[in-house]
Amino acid sequence: MIPLAGPLIVASEHRERDAIPTGGYIAWTLVEAAGLGMLLAGIHGHDVPARATPPRRKSTVSLVPALSPQAGAVALNVTW
Repeated sequence: MIPLAGPLIVASEHRERDAIPTGGYIAWTLVEAAGLGMLLAGIHGHDVPARATPPRRKSTVSLVPALSPQAGAVALNVTW
């Protein structure tokens, strides 16, 4: 509970002399809550069913000339 309430506790204790406005502490608390939610969702987890995928095409790698009025070069063209 302290990671979620911590920023707001600090905001209430250092209100006069703090450089961070209260909105910053609220945003910090929301980020902490989002992180906790993602952690709990990751811990809970679930099995993702495998989909039927189409057969893979053969990967190709080729060198392609790249020309401009000022320079010439060779580019790598990759498909998968």
